Amino acid sequence: MMTTVAQALAQELAQRGVDRIFGLPGGEVLYLLEASRAAGIDFVLTRHEAAAGFAAAVYGKLRGTAGVALATLGPGAANLALPIANATLDREPLLALTAQLPSDYPLTHTHQRLPLQEMYRPVTKLAAVLRPENALATLRQALDLVCMAPQGAVHLSLAAEAALAEAGDATGGSELEPGSATGPVPVPWSAAAGETEIERALTRIRRAERPLLLVGLGAPPELAPALNRLVQERGLPTLVTPKVKGIVDETTAAFLGVAGGMAADDLILELLPQADL
Repeated sequence: MMTTVAQALAQELAQRGVDRIFGLPGGEVLYLLEASRAAGIDFVLTRHEAAAGFAAAVYGKLRGTAGVALATLGPGAANLALPIANATLDREPLLALTAQLPSDYPLTHTHQRLPLQEMYRPVTKLAAVLRPENALATLRQALDLVCMAPQGAVHLSLAAEAALAEAGDATGGSELEPGSATGPVPVPWSAAAGETEIERALTRIRRAERPLLLVGLGAPPELAPALNRLVQERGLPTLVTPKVKGIVDETTAAFLGVAGGMAADDLILELLPQADL
């Protein structure tokens, strides 16, 4: 029995932990929507695509998986611009799936035609077209990229005709290969450090007379217990940036406030040079 592109994509999303999709559908994405339902993925209807994008990004961030937003082509796809850009700025794992006109449509067919890859390339980690021969491979690598630290947004478009086509070889090439329509992909990093780096840091902390801990966006939520132990045991004066507010106990005398990079940071800017570490 033939497996369509829509079915293959939906099954892969389900296997990767996606249990719901947020969106505002149109006729061009109904095949993918129905395939997702059959794969056990719930659909959360929103009143606007932007709301779907924001909800998906936050949902994915909280669950540690890709948050998926679904929209049709043209204006529907364009309405995802705000949450897509926000997800990249705030490092949230948003996968935006939209419809698009088939590539073989003549240029004279202008109804709801937008250059989606060109639109989203500057504000995503990847902007790509899902084609029958490489749709599954592209989705798999896109899901990895969305969740790779630092997390961000990916936009994938799928024509209705391609959704109904037979899925190609899952091991084939993808849009992430050289020459693809990729945006500025951040360099992946690891939070792991070797014993030498850890000992060097501890030595500097012990020797410092006026240490100051500044916790920023790179600190994952699971680091909170260790951070709080460090602050409490060493009595380290601590600042946080807005995105990680709440990661350390703000009721202790060690908590000094939020370094937001705003005009109200005058006192914080005066404080930073006083620290020797």
